Amino acid sequence: MDLHLATIDYLVIILYMIGMLVIGFICSKRVSTTDDYALGGRTLNMPVMIGTSVATCMGASAAFGNMGLVQTNGVISALITLGLWHVGWIVLIVFSKALRRSGAVSLPDFIGKQFGQTSSIIASLVTVIQQISSVGAQSASIGTLCALFGLCTKNTGIVLGGIIILAYTITGGFLAVCVTDVVQAVMLVVCLVIIIPVLSFTMASGPAAAFAAVSWDWSTIDVKDLVALALSYFIAAGAHASYTQRILASKDEKTAFWGSVISDGIGWAAEWIVILTACCIPLVMPELGDWEQFSAAMIGTYFPPVLKGLFIAAILACVMSTADSFLIMAGSTFATDIVKKLNPSISDKTELLISRVTTLVVSILGISFALRGGSIFRIFNYGAAAYGAAIFIPLACGVFWKKAHPIGVNIGMILGCAVTLIWNLSGLNSATGFGGVIIGVALCFIAVIGCTWILPERK
Repeated sequence: MDLHLATIDYLVIILYMIGMLVIGFICSKRVSTTDDYALGGRTLNMPVMIGTSVATCMGASAAFGNMGLVQTNGVISALITLGLWHVGWIVLIVFSKALRRSGAVSLPDFIGKQFGQTSSIIASLVTVIQQISSVGAQSASIGTLCALFGLCTKNTGIVLGGIIILAYTITGGFLAVCVTDVVQAVMLVVCLVIIIPVLSFTMASGPAAAFAAVSWDWSTIDVKDLVALALSYFIAAGAHASYTQRILASKDEKTAFWGSVISDGIGWAAEWIVILTACCIPLVMPELGDWEQFSAAMIGTYFPPVLKGLFIAAILACVMSTADSFLIMAGSTFATDIVKKLNPSISDKTELLISRVTTLVVSILGISFALRGGSIFRIFNYGAAAYGAAIFIPLACGVFWKKAHPIGVNIGMILGCAVTLIWNLSGLNSATGFGGVIIGVALCFIAVIGCTWILPERK
């Protein structure tokens, strides 16, 4: 497997990265408030809304993680898991009207408007925790790609990629993220959803031969593990902070709704195509030990110079486009939903500075998380499961059941996040056979219902 890059490929990659930094610098001239930094002035039109949402959806998971998911858990499990992610996104789209009409600037702000300032702060802290793990997963993807092509060591790639992401994100804010996302979404669909699948199935002698080369047996993954994984994906997407950010940043309600619907449809089709393409790996690259490397290996082995550099840059950019969204979300969440609520008198300039400093801190923590090692899929899933277990039920209550007691909501979020995270990190999921997300969601639900039933009705 020859993954050698020509000089022209290195040049293309460098120019692509420079272009992203230039876009960040240009967009920085339009960033003067936290609203500009976090929501781009709420000006997203339909094409930009779709482009940025698709690019965010197809980050490290589409380029790397979904292939690894098939290798670890089987085709059926991967199709169900990713399918429920997009069903969860549909649920969030149903919430979109209530989110926009609330006047909220973020998902934690929406929860705060329904249940009070303390609820907003707890939701914000949970969101920041999830962003750290997500940035870690994207950083790990960058390192994997850099090492695979001999650009540098994996750890060096993690650090350098993190620096580039931070540089254009911290200057240009959400607008820079969205502008670059549109280009990257097109590149990703062309490369990962069209060229690589067509090439892979052709080399595997067609879909029938490819599908026969992998196991479609349900026993590939334990049923309890599948339920926990699918549940964590469903609730994480149903309360996804970055998708919510795009809903709130759209120029109007119609753009937010239909832009999300179209993005979900494109993302769902694209990710299922990627999963089915993984069936070709035993025939096309039987020597490949880590299926997360397949897309990059195909580009490096079979693409000609220039195109090789262009699509490597596109995959790097795709991963960065997801990471930058998480960084923007973390910065604005901490500044607006925590600091601003605790000290309403701070100026816009100070709030913007706090957003940028938080972005820096979360970037450092995410890079540190990635440097510890572990699969891209596992790093992402730890944070997603804890976040979904804490936020999904309070969000649903905020939309449909405003009588839920704030104390129950607060206790539920704390238990949902903490128990899920500790359960998974401590290995209790393996020891007990139950995923932490099942326990976390159950405790969150019990806390909300129990406190609402026991405590006096709030005034």
